[in-house]
Amino acid sequence: MKKYFLLFIVCFAIFITHLILVRHGIYGDGNGYYTYTQALYFEKSLNFGPIYNHLEKFQGIKGEFSRIFWDTSSNPFPIGTGIIWVPSIAIISLFTADRFSIVYEVGPGLTGILLVMGGLYFLEKYLQNFFSKNIAFFSVLFFFLTSNLFYYSSFEPALSHQPAFFLISFLLWKTYNMPSKNFNYFLVGALSGLLFITRVPDIILLIPIYWQILKSSPSVKNWTTILISAIIFSLPLFWSYYAMFGDPFRMPYLSSGIGRFTFSITKIMEFLFTAKRGLFTWTPIYIFGFIGLMTSSPPFWRGIPPKEDGISAFNSSVSSSLAVFLNTVIKSRKLIFLLSLTILILVCSFWASSSVEFGQRFVVGGIPYFAFGLAKFIEKLNIKYTAILFILLLTWNLLTIFQFYFDKADLIKNDNLTFLMFFKGQFESPIKAFGIIKDRGLNYLIYKKILY
Repeated sequence: MKKYFLLFIVCFAIFITHLILVRHGIYGDGNGYYTYTQALYFEKSLNFGPIYNHLEKFQGIKGEFSRIFWDTSSNPFPIGTGIIWVPSIAIISLFTADRFSIVYEVGPGLTGILLVMGGLYFLEKYLQNFFSKNIAFFSVLFFFLTSNLFYYSSFEPALSHQPAFFLISFLLWKTYNMPSKNFNYFLVGALSGLLFITRVPDIILLIPIYWQILKSSPSVKNWTTILISAIIFSLPLFWSYYAMFGDPFRMPYLSSGIGRFTFSITKIMEFLFTAKRGLFTWTPIYIFGFIGLMTSSPPFWRGIPPKEDGISAFNSSVSSSLAVFLNTVIKSRKLIFLLSLTILILVCSFWASSSVEFGQRFVVGGIPYFAFGLAKFIEKLNIKYTAILFILLLTWNLLTIFQFYFDKADLIKNDNLTFLMFFKGQFESPIKAFGIIKDRGLNYLIYKKILY
């Protein structure tokens, strides 16, 4: 746990420094989730008036600007993240009465960082079931430092991706060789429901988790427990949309928040390779995760103790049939991970080929599966090549973060951005920054070039 404490300190220090410099700690979609938190805790309802009024007139480093970019007659975002942040706001309220103080924005950010650290911990524990402790640890550390997870754990930790990452990591660890107890099935259902109301598309990532459960052949009663629990913990989402729109099934964030579903091969290519936040372009670590998942491997029952993955005694004919189906059709753990990630990428790319802000953050919840693939990949490398790969990927990630802040307008808004322009910017941005520091000083670089 010491290593995660050190990572927490690094992330929290970056978050607080960033908050002080820009004078707010919640960005983008996070403002939508924050309005839920504020309304639920202080108004005890979905009255967003007071918090909307604050966010619309907020004084930041760039002067007066609005942090709301949607119709203020309602809130299009899912309610789950806002609920998860409520405890942090409740604790802070014990020390200050000003509900609009910037101190309250520390709570969601701190919660996000803690959730990522927890997710990393459970992911490492899960990987240790299949790999050595060193491989498991380095795979987790690799993905944390060389992917966009680092950015969303330090610069913008107050979003829905952090709780989604934690929930997937925890459920993946929990359901592996899970004891057949009623509470365990209730917990799986509850956290599944919580994931649904936090990031609706990420329920696709439950496929491998339910696959693990199915392989132990739980009874119909156990599946009923999961279903009922999931429905109960999904109710806040339907209640919120019913209260706002009179229709519990109207989800404007999915239907019109960023874009409508458009089935196009071009969008898939843009999602993966475009210079404008392409998954493999901005964060090439994901390529190696994919390679590890796609390489050939023996069926799941070879090299893994039957006690862990074998088909156990059947509790019902229905569960038996499902287990036999899985045993026959989907034999590889890597295959089910790859299937889940592929579906997620297809859905997200057809919905919005380019996510906003830093890279393709839509796949952050799927990092546990990518990390499994990365572990398979680096398992075949010696220490020298592993170190070289890590240094190259870490350098690229840090250069991307720097260019993102140094030339954000070009990276985000330039529709004509090419890969060559992006690649040159990786190395030209630091050189230009050093020139500005030399001529005008560090303060000018930070406050005039980066923050403005």
